[in-house]
Amino acid sequence: MVDFRAIKEAVTTKEAASFYGIKVGRNGMCRCPFHDDHTPSMKVDKRFICFGCQEKGDVIDFVAKLFGLDAKEAAEKIAVDFGIAADISDMEKYRQSQYAMQQKKSEQQIFYERKRELIKVIGNLMNDIREIKSEYAPETPMLDMCDQLFVMACHDFEYVCYLYDYIVFDVTDDVLKTEIEFLEKEVNKINARYRSERNQKNNKRVS
Repeated sequence: MVDFRAIKEAVTTKEAASFYGIKVGRNGMCRCPFHDDHTPSMKVDKRFICFGCQEKGDVIDFVAKLFGLDAKEAAEKIAVDFGIAADISDMEKYRQSQYAMQQKKSEQQIFYERKRELIKVIGNLMNDIREIKSEYAPETPMLDMCDQLFVMACHDFEYVCYLYDYIVFDVTDDVLKTEIEFLEKEVNKINARYRSERNQKNNKRVS
């Protein structure tokens, strides 16, 4: 049996939300993953409540709804993901059932996971480009003296920021579902260009 009380005492909903890729502000507010939320309307702390769709509950309720699980499966997932020493006699059986559970996920759940991953990748790309602009900033304003990585970063930064704002703040989920494959390819293409340029630089240094 799973010790539900131990799970709820060990992990807050805020911790679980952050762990599963939901951006939570310092005030504990985040965009609700259970409806098409354009402004942060969910408050997460030990428990959670959405002031938009009225969903509420504890950390087990949150994880259950997020991944389409029942309460027992959600508690087991939290225990595994957070390394909690809960009394789970059928842990091995739970692990073996993960693939089957993945197959049962609804299209909506899969979409939200893709959306969270895309936002995470774009956020990391923004930080990388920002660091490149700082690291390779020229001492002279002459463009022909600028490093190629710096030129690329200046060219791409505004576009990548636009993509981030578009996905997080502007586009509805219904529209994003039709565009997410293109956006994933676009971001991967930009990432690939930077990897290629950096590899070329490293090879030149070695030679």
